Formats: sequence, structure tokens, C-alpha cells
Amino acid sequence: MSGVRLVPLRVPGKAPRVLTIDVEDWFHVCGDDFYSDPRRWEGFEPRIETTLHALLDRLDEGGHRATFFFLGWVAARYPALVAETARRGHEVAVHGNLHRRADELSAEAFREDLRRARASVEDAAGASVTSHRAAEWSVR
Repeated sequence: MSGVRLVPLRVPGKAPRVLTIDVEDWFHVCGDDFYSDPRRWEGFEPRIETTLHALLDRLDEGGHRATFFFLGWVAARYPALVAETARRGHEVAVHGNLHRRADELSAEAFREDLRRARASVEDAAGASVTSHRAAEWSVR
């Protein structure tokens, strides 16, 4: 990320800027039968650790804070990433468990997905989670 210049999140006389980030790996896509199958995910090379650490470092350099929406799947496999994000002063939130569109799940399946995700993220962060963003903005 060298050469990237982050714009200040607060500018005098202007409304504060808000930065939110979905924490998912490159293979966490919706609508693709091959990549959206969680049984395959363990076989893909993850990039999330390197990418997230670089992003956290850049935000630290500028003194910026953001809200990070973690997949429960990511939190369960990389709890140290969630803990590090919270430790650095960012809000940690939930982005579903398996990156499933809410409008494609039954109400019961949606609740279970959210429950699992929240448990994984809260366990990793060591704190309560109050924010959620549905995959592909599927709750409007």
C-alpha cells in the first residue's frame, strides 16, 4: 500500500467522514456456486492477514478509526485479527457468518447465521458487538 495517501476523516467545518470495511477474503463471494461453497474455503490461499495488517498500519499512521465488519467465519479462524483490530481502537462489527445474502435465507436461517457470527466475533474481540452489515447490502 505504499504511495497510498489517506484523506483525513475530520475536516474543520465539514461533517466527519465515516469509514467502514467488510472483512472477508477474496473467495468469500455471493452467487457463485464454486466460490460460495464454504466446504471449499479451507483449500484456498488466504490473503486476509497480510491485507488487514497493512490496512490497520495505514490507518494508525493517519490516526484514523473505522468500523470493521467481520465475517464470523473469519473471526473463528483468525481471532487474533479481530482482537488486534479492536485493540487498535476500531469498532468491530458483524458481517454475517458465511457471507450469505439475507434475502436468500429464511428468517430462522438468518437468525442462526447472525447468532453464530456474533458469537465468533464477540469471542475474538472480547467485547459485545452491536452493529451488523448484511452481505451485498441485502437488508435495506
